[in-house]
Amino acid sequence: MTKVDFRALDSVYVRPLGLYGSKSSIVEFLRKKCDLDEQTTAALLLPTDDVGMAARASLRSGLYILKLGDGDPMYVMYWPEDSTWYDNCAQSTHTNRVTFMRVTKLWMTAISR
Repeated sequence: MTKVDFRALDSVYVRPLGLYGSKSSIVEFLRKKCDLDEQTTAALLLPTDDVGMAARASLRSGLYILKLGDGDPMYVMYWPEDSTWYDNCAQSTHTNRVTFMRVTKLWMTAISR
């Protein structure tokens, strides 16, 4: 866990862009923006919902911030579980997806005011 100093963040102006979708769509976006090599691309696309996941490097499902450079926007990326977009996914997976969508909607509402 990371301890976040929210008071320090009050003075920072941020207009994040929400980034979510299938892993393959996100990886394609990252390949274009970050010039990912083939090895990294392949590693990101490996399934993570299996037992062997702990034995290899991978991104856990969750929110990540991607900041490429000073002039670029900040992306808040939801890295999905493998079954996130399935209609029959586990309730916990569905809850994670819905929570991210709601948070993104709140940010977009706050930004547009």
